[in-house]
Amino acid sequence: MLFDLETHLKQIALTLAFLIAAAALFAQEPPASSSAPPPAPPIPSGPGHAQWASTYAQARELAGPANKLVFVELTQPDCGQCKRMETLLYPAAQFEMMILRMVPVRLEVAGPEAAGLSARYGLNDAPSVLVVTPEGILVFRADGFDDALSFYTHLHNSLVDWDKLHARLLHEDETRDDPADQLALGRELLRRFAPEEALPRLERAARSSRAVPKTRHEAEGLLANVELALKKFDAARATVNAILVRSTDPDEREQAELFRAQISLAEGKPEEARRRYERFLKQHPKSRHREDVRAMLKRLATAPESK
Repeated sequence: MLFDLETHLKQIALTLAFLIAAAALFAQEPPASSSAPPPAPPIPSGPGHAQWASTYAQARELAGPANKLVFVELTQPDCGQCKRMETLLYPAAQFEMMILRMVPVRLEVAGPEAAGLSARYGLNDAPSVLVVTPEGILVFRADGFDDALSFYTHLHNSLVDWDKLHARLLHEDETRDDPADQLALGRELLRRFAPEEALPRLERAARSSRAVPKTRHEAEGLLANVELALKKFDAARATVNAILVRSTDPDEREQAELFRAQISLAEGKPEEARRRYERFLKQHPKSRHREDVRAMLKRLATAPESK
């Protein structure tokens, strides 16, 4: 099924939330001009005797050209578990070896960079550790700390999984024309909180003339959601219109119509969304989505914008 309305609304709300929270982090890409001043030097020493960056933005700038990952520790003052984690992890030889392929940075939980990362990747505790690519693809996440053995086991397994995915991405030209493979890559990148990276893969899968109906069906549904989350409203509308042109399944068509209303809401047009929902109720008297639509109309009627 393409769009389950209530589940879809929750997913879109969460996706939009982490994208908005992360916007400040990813808006400033490394400058392309060679005349721009170089980034500030990293902290020369830190836990594990590694060179720790002073900000997340700086860690990304340093990691990109070096083909490294970014290691982020979120901490806060008077955090006993944070001190325990530092004592158990950072002096270990395992940490010294692991950090060779990363640029580490430590952030206060209350700071703006940490807040954006917590919202984007769903962190709720301190200490927490993230390992991400400079583009923001999630490699590893640990919310809290239990013990060194479980931490390193989890991290090792996550790095092995990432290396497999990274190899697929490096050799993607070999499978770029395979819609099933592009769909699988897009789905995996979404799972890793990287809708920007998933977008072109889903576009290729959805629009490939070689895609079987099942692949195109899933790719179009995911693509519409990603385009909406990234505020590509015209593109999302075009994808939904393509679904309506192609599909002969009544329920899929109904859900695509409802998705149009979600686009209107995301664009800040609640009255337009309300008209779409009301039209839907008139045109589909036996739809299984009627109760959900009535609930949405009630929310719109009581929302501050509608008063």
